[in-house]
Amino acid sequence: MGTSILELGDETPTSLYRLYDASDLLLYIGISDDLKVRFATHASLKPWWPEVARKTVELHAKRTDAADAELKAIRSEHPLHNIAGRSSGPFGIDPGDLPRGVRAEDIVDLAMLKMSPQALRLALLELVGIPTGAALDMIGCPRTNKYRVINQREAALGSSRHRPYKSAKPKAA
Repeated sequence: MGTSILELGDETPTSLYRLYDASDLLLYIGISDDLKVRFATHASLKPWWPEVARKTVELHAKRTDAADAELKAIRSEHPLHNIAGRSSGPFGIDPGDLPRGVRAEDIVDLAMLKMSPQALRLALLELVGIPTGAALDMIGCPRTNKYRVINQREAALGSSRHRPYKSAKPKAA
């Protein structure tokens, strides 16, 4: 008689997957022994799921091997939407991973604002000192959408209690 999956325990083959957006930004890293079910769960629960444009999968013989590889990958590759597996700094952000002068609280403040994914990426890149034009190019924002993305970012930052970072351009008096 064959061995059932329940009897295999730790020996269950498990996939380590990575999800990327259209600009090849790593969105999420996870493991599953049933990718079809896991991806359907993400699709129904995760607001970022529509951004997924590409998936990669590595098969591991044991779930523990996949879990170890997942933790190492999350810590070294810094996917945008993973929470589990992050370092133990404030809000799960390791301050040593941040550029000088950027606080974990600044990033959390930005993440809590309601704005489009492109506007959020723009704000995060500006937070670390990248000029607006260069940041828009980095996120692959088409020329026809640049003002829309800037306006979305400004609208979101204007609705917050405080700006987590200072704009590169001084306000006119």
